[in-house]
Amino acid sequence: MHNGDEVTVKLEVAMPNGKLTPFTQTRFADNQSKGLKHFRDFADGVQAVVGTRVRITIEQPSSADNFQSPVNVPFLFVVESP
Repeated sequence: MHNGDEVTVKLEVAMPNGKLTPFTQTRFADNQSKGLKHFRDFADGVQAVVGTRVRITIEQPSSADNFQSPVNVPFLFVVESP
């Protein structure tokens, strides 16, 4: 990311009734986004969530250069189930 860029990560979890419930929203800006992030970094310190479905949304609400150049947001999700 460039100085002035911002990325927001939203996490929603579906409970057994199927309804998606907002869990948390975390903002990363500038150099806060360097390196890999663990799930707990954007889930209020929680290492795992239990639900029938998890939705993770990554958005870029602001840009240092008015969205003229792309921001690379690499990610890797490892899903474990019993």
